[in-house]
Amino acid sequence: MSFSMRNFIKNGFLKAVGKMGDYWIILNAAGWLDKGVLLEEDLIEIQSALDARNAAALADSVAPAESDSGDASPADSGADSASGSGDASLTDSNADSASGSGDGTPADSASGAENSPD
Repeated sequence: MSFSMRNFIKNGFLKAVGKMGDYWIILNAAGWLDKGVLLEEDLIEIQSALDARNAAALADSVAPAESDSGDASPADSGADSASGSGDASLTDSNADSASGSGDGTPADSASGAENSPD
């Protein structure tokens, strides 16, 4: 079996789908088309792979939002603590201030400052 530059490049782009940015794959594939290595049918195949991956990613991102009951507040989701930023205390204070202290003063916990009398 002989080496095929066309198959090598096309398969590389197909394997890169989901690992490289779509724009990067498209720009590079277009460059190989201009060089005469890839054919238009190869670009159609690469675009189909990008579309399939993007449709699956969109379906995955929409499905959890539809199943969410809306009962949990953003602070309860653990998104800040999962980031590893160590700012869990700010998340807790933001959640407390968002519910209001009941004294009519504006909450300033987003900056990390404690409410103090003037």
